[in-house]
Amino acid sequence: MATAEEEEIAESEESKQTEDSEEVSQLKKVAWKVVLWLGGGVAFGLLPIWIELAREGSRPSTNGVLEKGDLLIASAVICAGAATDRLGRGLAKYDFLGLAAVISAFLVFLGNTVYYSNLDCLAVSSRAPLSIWLFVFAIVSGGACVVTKVEA
Repeated sequence: MATAEEEEIAESEESKQTEDSEEVSQLKKVAWKVVLWLGGGVAFGLLPIWIELAREGSRPSTNGVLEKGDLLIASAVICAGAATDRLGRGLAKYDFLGLAAVISAFLVFLGNTVYYSNLDCLAVSSRAPLSIWLFVFAIVSGGACVVTKVEA
């Protein structure tokens, strides 16, 4: 017959295993959401760029696509989609991470939009690197919107 202390230890271990499996389950949900977002939202957002590169023929120029601002448009769409998806899931009263993710995505969206609307004023040599940096920021801020809150 088990003593009260042994039963308490067994219950504690069962509780810990349940918590661990719930944590793993939550991580799997987050990972799946990120994969879906990257495969769906980001891949489809970049589809016009892939079509443009394919249309250029055997020698596509990624710099040409970047210098025209195509990546800026895709980045803006990715940020707007992630932020509105996050807002659609709701913000709790003290959900500071969710709010920060939405604000950062909105700021990156705004940066992409302003940059694209003033593209002619910028040197051609600076367009490609800035487009890539804004795309990276769009992926990070959009990803933050995707992972900050996952429904059960």
